[in-house]
Amino acid sequence: MTPRHRAALCCAAFAALFAAPSSGHEEAAEFTPASIEQLQAPSVALGEKDVEIVLRKVALDAEVAAAPRPRRAQYLTTVLQDMGANPVPQVSQGMAVLSSSGKAFDVYLDDSVAERAGKELHLGDRVRLYGYHVYNSPKHGPGVLVSGFETRSRFDELKERMGRWYDGLRSAPRRAH
Repeated sequence: MTPRHRAALCCAAFAALFAAPSSGHEEAAEFTPASIEQLQAPSVALGEKDVEIVLRKVALDAEVAAAPRPRRAQYLTTVLQDMGANPVPQVSQGMAVLSSSGKAFDVYLDDSVAERAGKELHLGDRVRLYGYHVYNSPKHGPGVLVSGFETRSRFDELKERMGRWYDGLRSAPRRAH
């Protein structure tokens, strides 16, 4: 397969990725849970000036470290345009978040959610971010465009962990006494 064919396949896959999302809980199910640390690990060896185009939907659990603020997004929107996103999302703000291990990380905010984020999110809030992991860069880190979010209380997180633990118990083979 030639580089031109790979680029065409990437463009088609990316256009499908940005297709109109479904509504409600189905939308959240389309996003693959990932950690910020997982996103920062490129799938290929990169030089300092290289960029890996990733193109996948992700759901990230994070803590708000700074309120939304203006952010340059020319590189991100150029990549989206080159990969066939139609329409190209409007992006003019970003936000700093912390991973569960305390690592700081900046995300891009789609303008359609930036205003809501500015009103609803506060420093220290736990959130689940839904978005698109667009690129990896050794110099600048992963480029993630957030297209939605939900706040998460500590109780919600505990309940989710306990549910996974309980499901694991239920599916474990039972021993006869």
